[in-house]
Amino acid sequence: MRVYIGATRQNDGKTVVSLGLLAALGKRVKSIGYIKPVGQQFLNIDGKKIDKDVVLMSKIYNLKDNLTDMSPVAIPRGFTENYINHPEQKELRNKVIKRFR
Repeated sequence: MRVYIGATRQNDGKTVVSLGLLAALGKRVKSIGYIKPVGQQFLNIDGKKIDKDVVLMSKIYNLKDNLTDMSPVAIPRGFTENYINHPEQKELRNKVIKRFR
C-alpha cells in the first residue's frame, strides 16, 4: 500500500499527519517507509542535501532506507517560481520517479 500526503499550500500539517500515520501503520504492517520527493528545508549530511522531515522520520521510526532515496530532490527558495517559468526540467521529475519505485 502507498499513501501520498499532499496539501494546497505549505505549512498545512503534512509532516504531523505523516508522523501519526507512520506511528499507526508501524503497529499494523510489516514494514513502513517514507519519501519526501521534493523538499526546501534541508540539512547537509555527508555532503548531501537531505530534507529535514526525512531526517526526522528516519530517526523517530528507525527507517533503514537510504536518506538520499527518501529525499531525492532538495531545492532552494525561489525554485518553484523558476520551475513554473521554465518547466522543461525532466531530470528532476525522473529523479523522483526513480527513487519512488
